[in-house]
Amino acid sequence: MRYYAALAATAVFVSSCATRPLPEDVTRLNTYAIVTKIRCEARDAVFAELLEYLRNSNHNVSPHIISEIEKKPSIIAQFDRRRLPASIREKVDLYANAAIVYDFNFDMSQHSTNSLGATLNDTWSSGLFNLGISGTNERTRRNQRQFRVEDTFYKLFTNPPSCEPYSKNGTFERKRNYAYPITGYIGIQEIVDTFWRLNEDHILGNVDSDQPKVNKLADEIEFTTMNKFSTTPSTELDPANHLKIVVVNAESTHWRQDVHTVTIGIAVEDEEVEPLEPTDKRRPTRRPSKAASAIKNANEAINELQFRNIQILNRNDLQQLLPGF
Repeated sequence: MRYYAALAATAVFVSSCATRPLPEDVTRLNTYAIVTKIRCEARDAVFAELLEYLRNSNHNVSPHIISEIEKKPSIIAQFDRRRLPASIREKVDLYANAAIVYDFNFDMSQHSTNSLGATLNDTWSSGLFNLGISGTNERTRRNQRQFRVEDTFYKLFTNPPSCEPYSKNGTFERKRNYAYPITGYIGIQEIVDTFWRLNEDHILGNVDSDQPKVNKLADEIEFTTMNKFSTTPSTELDPANHLKIVVVNAESTHWRQDVHTVTIGIAVEDEEVEPLEPTDKRRPTRRPSKAASAIKNANEAINELQFRNIQILNRNDLQQLLPGF
């Protein structure tokens, strides 16, 4: 009965492909949790940038105000900005309406190949009879999920994500996950700080001087993780006088690839707004709010980056077809 044991062992490898790959299959965090964690990291980055600005300001912000905000970040949602000096208040108002937009793309694939073979042997009076039997099952699954989430710096405090699972004593924990980085600290602090510094130096904007100046920045972060597993069990049994399975071979190969991409766009409202021609003369033209303008600019920053990446890919494909191009 030993060949029954061999057959049972190979059956373990003949299951394993899920009908639809999802992030939580391997990261232990579902899509909502991943988005929440990244929004928490963005909130922590904006808060750190605000504190640094207030501390290093040359306009004598009261240490009591700084201490009050530092001890309880949630008060930002109800904070009376009139307590700040006028020049600081103007700057805080500008960045309160700044937008941060996240474009998520999760591309998840998995493949499973399972094969089983057996050799039957029978000793006849006039010779030896061998019969090989084999079978293979292959399965491939892929799921691609794409969406965008829009925030403003102020919204991160007035409509905050639930950050308690990712915080310790009220402070966001900057833990990295090297296996699946999208579920850990991804470095939004550096992106926010870079945007702030470049914007404060007044060097962000369009290269086309004929267009209104738009201060925006976009970063695309891509993480690829592939796991492979294979096994090749086999067994040989002693033949007898009758038809028996004497050799059992099995092979099982599985791989899972996750490509997690998040593109982050940050922008403030347009510095210059061209006059709008009303489409209906009977109704006054309403200009978009500062936050809506910033959100539009952050989305445009992401779109421009993604379009540029498509152009690069198309150019590379063309150069492979036409090396002299």
